[in-house]
Amino acid sequence: MKKKLLALCVVLFAVLFAGNIYEKSDAAKLKRLSETLGVSLKGGQILRYEDSHGGFHGDGIRKVVIQFSDIRTLEAIHEDVHWKKLPLTEHLEVIAHGEQADGVYTAPLIENEDGAPFLPETENGCFWFMDRYSESDDPWDDSDVLNRYAYNFTLAVYDACTNRLYYAEMDT
Repeated sequence: MKKKLLALCVVLFAVLFAGNIYEKSDAAKLKRLSETLGVSLKGGQILRYEDSHGGFHGDGIRKVVIQFSDIRTLEAIHEDVHWKKLPLTEHLEVIAHGEQADGVYTAPLIENEDGAPFLPETENGCFWFMDRYSESDDPWDDSDVLNRYAYNFTLAVYDACTNRLYYAEMDT
C-alpha cells in the first residue's frame, strides 16, 4: 500500500513539475500572448520577457518583445478589428511615452530600467489596447484610462519597420 501511495505521489509531482516547466517555456508564453491579442504569434522569437506580477494582489507589469522573420503576423494583425493603425491615441501616447505640458514632465507608465519608454516611437505599424479595469464600460476605449487611481490594461505595438511586437500588461 505504501509503495502505491509513494508511486502515486511521484507521478503527481512529475505531472505538476512538467506543467510548471511548460508554463515557463517560450512556446507557452507565445500561446498565451496569442490568445490575448487574437492573432497567432507562432514563429516569433521572444527577445525579452519580464514579469513583475506577484504578491497578494497580483500587481505588476509584464513586458515582452517578440521578433518576427516575416510579415505573416502583420498580415494577420491587419485582419483583426481590434488592431488599429498607428499613431497612438492621445491617452495611449501619454501611457507609452509620457508628456511635457506647462513645464511639467509626466513619465511614461511603462518604462525600461533606465526610465526610457519601453514602447517604441514609430509611425509605421499597429497597436492593440484593452482596458481591463473592472469598472470600464468599454474595454476597447482608452478615453478614461488616465482618470483613475488603478491601471489594469494591455497595450501592444507592432513596429512594421523592424517586425517587432512590443507587449505591455500593467496591473496596479
